[in-house]
Amino acid sequence: VRKAIDEFGIDKGNVSVTGFSMGGTAAWEFPYYQPDLFCRVGVISGSVQGWKLKHYPDIPVHVYSGGDEEFLKAHTFSVELAKDFGNDIVHTIWPGLGHGECFLKTIRDDNFLELLVTGKEA
Repeated sequence: VRKAIDEFGIDKGNVSVTGFSMGGTAAWEFPYYQPDLFCRVGVISGSVQGWKLKHYPDIPVHVYSGGDEEFLKAHTFSVELAKDFGNDIVHTIWPGLGHGECFLKTIRDDNFLELLVTGKEA
């Protein structure tokens, strides 16, 4: 990521990370290990190990989950624990959607890309 930032002249202060499913979990966790690298996180159907949230960097995280996902409980637990530690978290739950449907709904949502690029909703 750092090489791409340098090679392509990317604004170091405006780098987001996102991922789906296991990649969503990685998106949650990457800023914990590289706190100076990202300014916001978009998690699609992922959760995080709770102990990492106590010292999570001060960056906004938006989590998207399907209301019918098998792991919705784990996603919600991660979000609530993050809030308990004072992290800036938004959780969008798409009612009636499963795992793959959540991904498709999220990437087609006008707000998703806008949030990743600007940090604001469209």
